[in-house]
Amino acid sequence: MVHLEASAPSGRCIFPATVGNPGNPDKLNVMGAIKRFIFWDFPRGSWQYDVMVGLILAFIFITPKTIFRDQPKAASFAVLRNGFWIDPQVLNGVPENEMLTRASAAVNAKYKTHTSILSVDPIFNDEQELEGYMAYTKP
Repeated sequence: MVHLEASAPSGRCIFPATVGNPGNPDKLNVMGAIKRFIFWDFPRGSWQYDVMVGLILAFIFITPKTIFRDQPKAASFAVLRNGFWIDPQVLNGVPENEMLTRASAAVNAKYKTHTSILSVDPIFNDEQELEGYMAYTKP
């Protein structure tokens, strides 16, 4: 049995389920929920708002750092009191006899100076892994 809600002036019947809603009502409910999710249309203190905040916090704290690959990188050079600390990649594969000239060139290019380096000493950690180089200048 079909109940009519109203009649149009033209004599046609208007059914409430078909006025502006010809599609599937379940699909429209899902679309409305997605719209409310995107536009953050939940009042503060509601359970939907709390779920949204929980999802955001879970994303922030549970997502591994390696996914974004935006970790801060240490500087290749550091100015110290009596010289420069140089990252091992800067002088990687440089023979011992060219170490002073390459270190001088790298420091001068980085800081736009004319510093002459007297000695370059490798710095090792406790496991004897190369951590960097200490380049000493004139006092």
